[in-house]
Amino acid sequence: MPFLLRKIRKSRWYTEDLSWLNSDELQADSLSDMVTTANKLSVYRINDDKSNLNRVAAALVANCENISNFDYLLFDELLLQILEIKSEETQANTPDESVNNWHLDLVELSLTKLVNLAIEASKKGEKKRILQNDIKQYLVDSFRKNYIDRAKVKLKSSEIKKIESLL
Repeated sequence: MPFLLRKIRKSRWYTEDLSWLNSDELQADSLSDMVTTANKLSVYRINDDKSNLNRVAAALVANCENISNFDYLLFDELLLQILEIKSEETQANTPDESVNNWHLDLVELSLTKLVNLAIEASKKGEKKRILQNDIKQYLVDSFRKNYIDRAKVKLKSSEIKKIESLL
């Protein structure tokens, strides 16, 4: 079963330093990484072997102004069935057309479903970070292989120059 990826900010998902928080709870700030539009949450399908993870990360960073660490939450797609969450395959808007095809919207989300997803994905999934230098290398790889349409990259020109210097 494939995984689903949601970009997060790692510090919002850890509870170790928050003595006031019960061990089975998340801090409320976690929900700010689960922002919905029209009751839909954007996620990306990651292969079972995670072979497309670095490419997805590169495409999402290419949609930002700066290259930085990439934090993400990765959870089993089966969790959607367990929580009775519907999904629709939709096109994303990254500079990598293949990555755009790996996009899903989780739809008809109620607050309860969204909170349950955050809790269960946090418990059963992985919260990881790809370091900035590794992201640069994934961007270099995507540029070299022409995965990324350079005209659609939103990185600052100084960041693009950093990538081009490594090509």
